[in-house]
Amino acid sequence: MQYDDYFRWDVKFGYRLNSKKRKFSQQFYLDIQNVTNKENIFVKRYNRLTNELNNVYQTGFFPDFMYRIQF
Repeated sequence: MQYDDYFRWDVKFGYRLNSKKRKFSQQFYLDIQNVTNKENIFVKRYNRLTNELNNVYQTGFFPDFMYRIQF
């Protein structure tokens, strides 16, 4: 047995501000994971109560924000 094909499309946007006087930079990111919201199978688990094999799916659409300071 083999899982179905895995597909996940991620998009990341970023902006960087450099400070010449204070010698540090700031970065802002928006990382959008699984833009298509495809349900990819993570693992199959056996359920003893129902006597069935159930699918466990990975996280769907997930936006992530990041702010970073570098000295």
